[in-house]
Amino acid sequence: MTWEAWASVLIMLASVVAMARGLAGPDLVLTAAMGLLLALGILSPAEAAKGFGNEGMLSVGVMKVIWTRHAEERQKEWEKKRGITRQEVEALVMEPTRIVPGDRGVSVAQG
Repeated sequence: MTWEAWASVLIMLASVVAMARGLAGPDLVLTAAMGLLLALGILSPAEAAKGFGNEGMLSVGVMKVIWTRHAEERQKEWEKKRGITRQEVEALVMEPTRIVPGDRGVSVAQG
């Protein structure tokens, strides 16, 4: 394989890892990957624009917008019904020692 192929493979693997670990959103990661491919001369500006204009990429973008909106609405429902804010949930997840087994095997968060 040529250096361009190896560079492309490494950039795509790094992109997948970054998105899987949540280091940044898919829009930022994929735009950065495209920018790097452009800077290295692997992609021409026309090829980059063409790739971001295909149906698959458009579908991913639309699904991200829909999912983000859905998650925000769910969070608002939790705040109304249970009085639990996102910050409280994140604090409990980040500090699992505060989550202990309760009655009948149900986990209970200590406050």
